[in-house]
Parts: sequence; C-alpha cells; structure tokens
Amino acid sequence: MGGRGQFSGKGIPVEQRHWEQVGMIDGIKILKNKDRGNANQPTFSNTPGTKYFIIGRDNKIKQFARYDRKHKIVRSVDVDYEKGHHAHLWRDDATRKSHDKKNIHPLNNWDKHYIKKALDYNRKH
Repeated sequence: MGGRGQFSGKGIPVEQRHWEQVGMIDGIKILKNKDRGNANQPTFSNTPGTKYFIIGRDNKIKQFARYDRKHKIVRSVDVDYEKGHHAHLWRDDATRKSHDKKNIHPLNNWDKHYIKKALDYNRKH
C-alpha cells in the first residue's frame, strides 16, 4: 500500500505510507487512509496482484479494489446502498474519469463473492 497510492519499485517505507492496515478478511487487508480517512482507494499497491478492502471514516467498508502484477489498480467495486453496488474499470495508467456513467458496471461473480464479505463485515461493525 503506497504513499499517496504510488509504487516506487522498491516499496514505500512504512512511515511514509498514507494507508494503514486496520484488519483482515480471509487474508485480504482492510485499509484506512491515515491522512483523510476517506474511502478513495490507493491506485498502486506495494504487493503485486493483491486485493484490498477500503474503509471510510465510519469504519465501514466502502470499496474493494484489485491490483495487477504491475501493482496498478485494475478494478474497484463500490459498496453503494443508494445507487446499488457497482464496479469501475481502471485505465493502464491507473486512472479513471470520476463520475463517468460509461464506467459503471454490474458486479460479476468474483465481485459478488467479495461484496458479500464486505456487507457481512459492515453488519458486524
């Protein structure tokens, strides 16, 4: 989990990271932003091919993110009780246009598996 979401190739020293691990669900880290407390996910990970749950200020999981072997985010799932849970795809440069209605996708089976874990967590916390 990188500082400001960046991956340097060597990893980000712990004291410079803007994300902290606050728990785990089935071996997947639950992260919280140390600076802002918001739920925006890091765009890069220190660990290639990993997944993270992201919690917000209320300590509820707001997002789930998946990263590729090059440490870049490739897919995120928003836990959204009002609009419905949905997924976003990320570009090769680990960016996406915010509020792009063309980049809102239904959950696939993989997403549904992890959203269930997030909802179970949220009910218990």
